[in-house]
Amino acid sequence: GGGGGGGGGEVRGLNTLFPLRRLVRARFPNVESPETTTAGWLAGDLVKSWIPPPPPKTPQRQLVKNLTDCNQVKPCKSNSAQWQYNFYTNGYDGHCELWTPPTSYWCSNFSYGGWAEMDWEGPLVPVGFQYNSSNSDLAPFLKWKDAADGPAIIHVFRYYTWFVNMFEVSQHNVKNATMTFSRGGQQGGRGWHSTGVVPAPPPPPASQPLKRLLGGRWYVENVKEELDMPGEWFYSRASRRLYLWPNNTAIGEPPPEDVPLVVPLLTELIRIDGTQQSPVTNITIENVFFRDAAATYMEPHGVPSGGDWALQRTAAVVLNGTEHVTMRGCAFVRVDGNAILLTGYNRFAEIRRCEFAWIGDTAVAGWGDTDEDDGSGGEQPRHTLLADNFAHDVGIWEKQSSMWFQARTCQTTLTNNIFFNGPRAAINFNDGFGGANNVSDNLIFNQCRESGDHGPINSWDRMQFKTRVRFGDQLSYDPAVSVVARNFGIGDYGASQVFDTDDGSSWYHIHHNFFYDADLTKMDLIAD
Repeated sequence: GGGGGGGGGEVRGLNTLFPLRRLVRARFPNVESPETTTAGWLAGDLVKSWIPPPPPKTPQRQLVKNLTDCNQVKPCKSNSAQWQYNFYTNGYDGHCELWTPPTSYWCSNFSYGGWAEMDWEGPLVPVGFQYNSSNSDLAPFLKWKDAADGPAIIHVFRYYTWFVNMFEVSQHNVKNATMTFSRGGQQGGRGWHSTGVVPAPPPPPASQPLKRLLGGRWYVENVKEELDMPGEWFYSRASRRLYLWPNNTAIGEPPPEDVPLVVPLLTELIRIDGTQQSPVTNITIENVFFRDAAATYMEPHGVPSGGDWALQRTAAVVLNGTEHVTMRGCAFVRVDGNAILLTGYNRFAEIRRCEFAWIGDTAVAGWGDTDEDDGSGGEQPRHTLLADNFAHDVGIWEKQSSMWFQARTCQTTLTNNIFFNGPRAAINFNDGFGGANNVSDNLIFNQCRESGDHGPINSWDRMQFKTRVRFGDQLSYDPAVSVVARNFGIGDYGASQVFDTDDGSSWYHIHHNFFYDADLTKMDLIAD
């Protein structure tokens, strides 16, 4: 069965029935289609200031485990060249209330790597902004009557283009040139960058003023007054009226009456639910065309582990508590959220010869569960196979997106796939959980087209997890070695490395690849 939806008077997207085309929600600045251009963003310096959030409702808590004392900790870990990654840490509540559940590595004051000092005050995201009303580029803002009717949605890159946050506008004060947000900011796994650098741990006192938040380029959608070009639409929540400018009509001419339109309502088209104790087994979904799944970027997001990601636990197809589920020869075209999600316990899922095109977020993701640092309970996707797939043009909405993403997931095989045209990494390992992954014989190019400080393949390993994957019956924080071999990867656009082995990444055997146009790896690499 399917689930979720855009009910309650909400229209999240609008498509043509045939041929399938994603129409553009009225926006500023205009683009003919976000699928065919990376332009259509406003410069970050058009914002005078991003308004920081008030103090959190609950105090921030944290857990820190020193794994290096082998007399006290069994198993122990002391072999990372970066000593901070010989600790396990997690944070709760406080500014982590942004996410569901309210927990994140970045809510601990012991987090490390990638400008972690920006998160020690609590991961901060803005609750509004003031724009430069004297700049002629923003003159259209002055004619907006009710930005809350849509409501207007701000899409804005975090500084350094790590991800995009979306915010709903609850109030637009033209006189003061400010917009106030009612919700949003949960789509990335980190807080925002801020001016200055706070001291090393322990964190600064609570009385220290908040830093000035830094955002990147941005645009606004879902504003009636910006319905000004063919192919755009707007839905008024107040009047429950849908406005459309068909791309084959001129001003003053009525639209044709025989244009079938589709309003995506379901966020999940197929959901298979079981448990580790009673899994759903031996299901094959073959030659099915998936389309018209509703956008989910304003849905609750969680932080899967210690990478920079946040993620919705939804997709057009959700597998939870399954064994031997195969998806073969399927196509996912213009679904507005994730295409496939393996969540919790899954074993031996196979995704073969499928195409993923113009996906709103990520093509396929695996997201498991642990008891803090203990992953021995088995509630994770394991032994997943992605073979002979063709994935391109993902991340239409969320730019922190991939063809394959995994967190608290292991023993994945990615082979003979073609991945191209993505805003960030094609393959992302959010942590080193368990290891024993195999990435081989893939073609990857045209990644990081809208971001930097990354590569076509990316990994982090900031949070340490103990499993039995490496030694069988013995628990260990060391994952089994993952193999990256015989791949053809081009580090073009914003890539800094072809395989960005970032912040603690270890236990990769990288050999016999052809990598071009960027450095090979980054840091803390142990190759067995």
